[in-house]
Parts: sequence; structure tokens; C-alpha cells
Amino acid sequence: MMTHRAISILCVLPDQWRDYYLDTFRESLPHARFFTPDDAPVPEDITYAFVLQPPHGYLARFPNLKAIMPVGAGVEHVLADDALPDVPVIRMIQPDMAQRMSEYIVQHALNHLRRLRQIQAAQARSEWKLFVCPAATEVTVGILGLGRLGMHAAGYLSAVGFRVRGWARTPKPDCDFPAFAGRSELPAFLSECDVLVSLLPFTPDTSGLIDEKFLSLLNPGASIINASRGGIIRDEDLMASLNSGHISEATLDAFAIEPLPASHPYWSHPKVTVTPHCASAALAEAVADRMQVIIETIESGGTPSPVVDRASGY
Repeated sequence: MMTHRAISILCVLPDQWRDYYLDTFRESLPHARFFTPDDAPVPEDITYAFVLQPPHGYLARFPNLKAIMPVGAGVEHVLADDALPDVPVIRMIQPDMAQRMSEYIVQHALNHLRRLRQIQAAQARSEWKLFVCPAATEVTVGILGLGRLGMHAAGYLSAVGFRVRGWARTPKPDCDFPAFAGRSELPAFLSECDVLVSLLPFTPDTSGLIDEKFLSLLNPGASIINASRGGIIRDEDLMASLNSGHISEATLDAFAIEPLPASHPYWSHPKVTVTPHCASAALAEAVADRMQVIIETIESGGTPSPVVDRASGY
């Protein structure tokens, strides 16, 4: 059970998320006190922070922080703060995160395979049209990023029948599918991809990785699923590839600016599906359970895992 010692948790969240999380947190962790920036909490009272895109320098106001818990798997919005307090940044990985991510990837890989976008467009025109699609066994899905999420997705894609290959920054010798590593092997990895799935963290090494040259190495007519971070893709280069037809379509769940501005051309592009960064969004109850485990571990003198390696960015 949660310790009865004073636990005060600051939640720095967008308005649309605040009530959803706070109502559940207060019910699930009744011995903790929860604050938002609007509550003007006493800085010395705050011991934990649960955050999404906090203003740079803001967390430095709280001298007694024990840990920072970013929403979701990505942490670049926290690490970009030059004044970030020297406390553990702990990834809020829920047990079903990999399951949810794999469901999203398989769903959209199948949508691309079965030409759902074209079918829906034909329906909008009241047009009865035959669409013949290849079998999954004829299609190669390449996964950028072979961490926990990437390996889990590879298993799900293989179970459906897709041919799977993967790429990682460092070698993955235990893969049961073709695995490539390092920048030198990117061209060979990309050369046979019909569908590209990005699950990379956002770091200085991956910023803008998916650019004009990168896209040109994919099979003509390939499609893209980005379920990682928006800054990995150069938007103008992807738009150009979509407009030329070299990339047939894209499903995008993450963007360099979020929420995605209403004026952004992705919203209305006929070859783009926009989802609101929900690929692996967890139920508030699961996040509360994870938060409780983290706090109990720290309060008992332990170190919860995984703690972000600030040098690597994840």
C-alpha cells in the first residue's frame, strides 16, 4: 500500500488530459496529495512530478523533488530542459504498453495492405470498385527501433503473416528475423521495405532521420507508420514524397508540434491518416498503478526501473 508519509505530486498536463488523470489518481492513491500549476503549490512540499511538456525551467522551482515521471514512453520533452533537476527521470511504462502499440501497428499495416483508404474514398463517391490486394506474406514490414516495443510488434506482425525485418542502433543478435544495425546498414534495411514502422526514440541522432534521402531508399509505393516521435520525420520531405507518389500513404501518430495545428497540411492530405498520439495511450488506472509502484519503491529506499539515461536520451 502507499506509504502514509507526506507525498505531494505535481501534475503538469495539457488541459484535455488533466481531469482524466487526476480524478483517477485521487481515487487510486488516496494518501497522496495532487496539485496542478494552477493550485500554486508550495515548492518545498512537492516530492514527485508527473508531466507532459512542462515549461523549461519550471521543475527547477521544486527543491525537494525525488523523481520526475513523464507521461508515456518518450522523454525528450523533459530532457530538453537545461535546468532540469538532478533527480531520476523514470519512464512510465505500463505492462500493456507493448500490447497496445502492437495492436495499433498491426491495424494500420493491415489498413495499408488492404487499401482501406482507397476503399473509403470510393465509398464516399458511391463507387463500386474492385480492389485486389497482396497477401501479408508478400509484404515486408520494416521496424525502425528494436527495443521492447519493436520486438513485441515484430511478433504480432509475423503472426499475421507479414515478412518482418528490423533496424537498430546496435546489433540485435537474438532476432529471429533479418536485423540490421548502424547507419551503414540503413540502405540495405530500407531497400526491401513495403511498410516502414518507426518506433525510435527522439534523440540528436534520430532528429530528422526520415528525410528525402532516407525516403528515396524505400520501395516505390511504400507506406509509413510513425508511432514514435514527430521530430524524427522531416515533414516537408514526407509531403513531397507523398505528392510524388513514391510514398503511397502515411499513418502518423506523433508530430513535432502537438497538438497538431489546425492549419497543418497533414490534416487534409488525401494520403495521410492523423491519429492524436494515442497509439499506446494507457488507461488512467494503469498509470496510477505504475505511479504507486514507483513511489513505493523510492520511499522504501529503492530505485525503480527503468530510469532514463540522460546521456543517451532514453
